[in-house]
Amino acid sequence: MHVRVTDRVTLKYCNLSPDRQSFEFPDMTTLSKFKIVITTTVTARLFHNINLPAGYFTTF
Repeated sequence: MHVRVTDRVTLKYCNLSPDRQSFEFPDMTTLSKFKIVITTTVTARLFHNINLPAGYFTTF
């Protein structure tokens, strides 16, 4: 999905590049600022790749 076709309400909750022209994958520092992280299954694999500790996330 591209930033330009994403509605403004959704964009308020997205991790965007400094110029707000693209989505960015958050690093550990950014992730730790939030209590709730919503992701797709595909993106969740990227979290695995940055070596988050076991149990870092729970699922509902």
